[in-house]
Amino acid sequence: MLREIYQIDDKNVKSHMNLKSVEEELIKWLDSHSFDKIVIKPNWVDMKPLTRTELDIFTLVTKICSEKIKSVLVADCPLDKTNFNNVKAFYKSALSNKNIKVLNLSNDEFETIDLGEKSLFMPLIEVGIKKFMMGSQRTTPQKYHFDTRHEYGVSKIIYQSEGIIHLPRLKTHRLAGMTGCSKSYIGTVVKKYWLPHYTLDYDQMPLPRAIERRLKIKQVKETLHLPTRFIPYRIRKGVLSLLHAQDKIDSYLLGAAWEGNDTIWRTIDDLLLIYKRHHQFYILDGRVAGQGEGPLLPDPLILDKIWTGINPIAIDNVGSLALEEAKAKAPTRWTSPYSHNRIKLLQYFVTGDASPVKEYIEK
Repeated sequence: MLREIYQIDDKNVKSHMNLKSVEEELIKWLDSHSFDKIVIKPNWVDMKPLTRTELDIFTLVTKICSEKIKSVLVADCPLDKTNFNNVKAFYKSALSNKNIKVLNLSNDEFETIDLGEKSLFMPLIEVGIKKFMMGSQRTTPQKYHFDTRHEYGVSKIIYQSEGIIHLPRLKTHRLAGMTGCSKSYIGTVVKKYWLPHYTLDYDQMPLPRAIERRLKIKQVKETLHLPTRFIPYRIRKGVLSLLHAQDKIDSYLLGAAWEGNDTIWRTIDDLLLIYKRHHQFYILDGRVAGQGEGPLLPDPLILDKIWTGINPIAIDNVGSLALEEAKAKAPTRWTSPYSHNRIKLLQYFVTGDASPVKEYIEK
């Protein structure tokens, strides 16, 4: 059903060279609805250059919305280390209007949505792939994603909203291939540690060195009696670094940070399904996109394009092709292991194939 709604149809994706035409498209979309309330969802995950929504786009959108709509909410869920007060201070000039409210979704009430058998994790579950992980709280997703239970703790205020305007920035992404409109939904999740980002063993790089690294880690820990649970991460990492052995935590994160990751795109698709009934508009900023170690440490890549529309998959497809074209034109300056035709979320919307990768199941 979701694939029928979000077909990759580039005809309705508008490409812009300046903010004037973006303004016209946004006003046209707002005028086609009768919103009393609207949510603006910027990219505020981190405040480093190239990782945030640009001030000029944000200012334009908040100005138009505040003039046309009674209640405007700006909301996002930043990283734990991000100072939200500093974020608001950076965008202060655009938030001066009294009918604009700002919400840190980390503190928001959440709605628990169980997709059950509609989740795209079911194909993995059916073949016994279940050890879903994320960052420091690696086992937490396993409590919310198993058998036919697939729960997401999304922002209640956004889930109950009338309309959402997304302001993502086009960047490469070490797990998903790219981040744009579709991945913007991650920022609507309050319970981020429920989200599967990679799957233990299944998402590992299929290289002998990955196996050798894990065996060496195991051997070093057994020799030195390093109990993972009781020794601080930094000490563990330092000791293993001196012994030229990668820490287990880093090994799994690095192992899953490649185009073979078959997990994070399923999380994104599930969130698309949760929000499919909402009226939404997307403004993808690719004027200066991010390549290299995206999404948090990208290098600048000038594309001079902004894309708008109501279909996140179609816009992401166009943005992804722009990244691929830039890669072809300037291979010596391209630093990302990025490939458009390996982005699994886009592959799924073209082929409909959500089956687990066979080479991993068979090993």
